[in-house]
Formats: sequence, structure tokens, C-alpha cells
Amino acid sequence: ATAAAPGAAPAAVWAAAAAPRASAAASRAAAAAATAAAPVAAAEDFEEGSWAVITGLRRDGELNGKRCRIEGLDKDTGRLVVRLDGSNRYLRLKPANLRAEGAAAPAASAVAAPMQFSPLPPSWHETVDKASGLSYFWKESDPAGTVTWTRPTTES
Repeated sequence: ATAAAPGAAPAAVWAAAAAPRASAAASRAAAAAATAAAPVAAAEDFEEGSWAVITGLRRDGELNGKRCRIEGLDKDTGRLVVRLDGSNRYLRLKPANLRAEGAAAPAASAVAAPMQFSPLPPSWHETVDKASGLSYFWKESDPAGTVTWTRPTTES
């Protein structure tokens, strides 16, 4: 395992997160279908402070269908900075991965259902990587040796 302090994702774990996740295969297929069904949006289609729905994500398909608030535009990347509703989690998304709230939605069969997560096992913690906006997990008894991008399940 790679040593890391809580709040700072290790480079080796970050590299592993870039690989496709087997558990997200179905979400990727549904996201691709949703993207094809929805009209492509541009950054100027969204106003700061307005609400949108995430759609068409492939790698993080569990976020599809989630409501978010438009916080601004990252001019360097052309991506919109959004905050997930009910959290302090920020993401930078392509305008094509957002649908203005109230806009026509893709067919229900094309949208991946949000995943429901069970509580973390005792002594495990979730932290959001500031660079990517993705959650990673670590165990209180050995933070440096247990950092993972995969949500832990109940311990044996």
C-alpha cells in the first residue's frame, strides 16, 4: 500500500482509479445511451446559481441523475464547476454532461439508476479528493496503509 495522509490521495491510488471499474460497466452503457439521446449543451446554456441534473457520465455513472448547482465556469478547461445537491462535493463537468433542471429528460430507460450505498464498516472514513472530486476511503487504524478508491463493504 502507498503511504498517504487523510485528505491527500496517493498518486499510485489515483493511477489505479483511472482504470475502468468493472462494477460500473452497466452504468457506462446506460450513460452512453443517455448522452446519445440528450441534446448537447454548451457552457453558456447554464447560469451561475441555477440547478442542473448530471447525465451521461461513464466513469462515475452513479452520479447520473443527481441534482447539482452551477457554481461557475473553469475557464482553463471549459468545464462547469458544480456542487452536488445536499453536499459540499464539487465537480468539474463538461456542459454535455449536464441538463438544465426542467429541460426535457432522456427516455427513462436510457438513464442509469443512482446506486444506493450501505453504511461504511466501523472505523472506515470517506474523504473527497479535492483534485478530482471523487471519494476515497481509509481505515482509522491505518490511514496510510488502507487508502482505496473502492467503497469498503462490511468486514468479515
